[in-house]
Amino acid sequence: MKQETQPEESKPEKQEKPQERKRMQYGNYYTAKVKIKLMTPSIAGSPDLKSEKLVFERDAEGNIYLHNKYWRAIIRDTVQLLNKGIPKVACDKVFSYPATLDKSTKTIEMPFPVNVMGRGKGLEICEALPAGIEIESAFYIPATVFKPKDFHELLVKAGQFVGFSISKHKMGYGRFQILKYETDK
Repeated sequence: MKQETQPEESKPEKQEKPQERKRMQYGNYYTAKVKIKLMTPSIAGSPDLKSEKLVFERDAEGNIYLHNKYWRAIIRDTVQLLNKGIPKVACDKVFSYPATLDKSTKTIEMPFPVNVMGRGKGLEICEALPAGIEIESAFYIPATVFKPKDFHELLVKAGQFVGFSISKHKMGYGRFQILKYETDK
């Protein structure tokens, strides 16, 4: 009797492991204190359901409250603009303290055309901080990602090209200049 031989199972070739991506280490944090001056108005971005306009968020005392998420978005956009190989996720490791502006800070109202699918739908009224307003903030930054000099350069470019405007920053609003930059390193 002839024995049927079954074909040998082909053994998978030893596959090389893909090179593991090197994980960025975050550490050696330092603090930076920054003071900026708005060169163009900064437009609010929170809808007010009562007045149907975009307004700044306020705390219980009526002070304008600028969340740290605004800085995070500015840093992320500027890192992308500079294209220095810093991953976007690294921007989430830069922490900023929320800034508040006294309730006596004067704001202005600005009308903007509303476009829906390329068709005008009237005007939208937005609260804005006028040019000339100064905003102070502090950051907690990993030196493994941004050296103090590099973070200063990033903020300068952010002021020139991205802007501190919650909305409409792509239209040139919220441009700023650095008045003060101090670090503990």
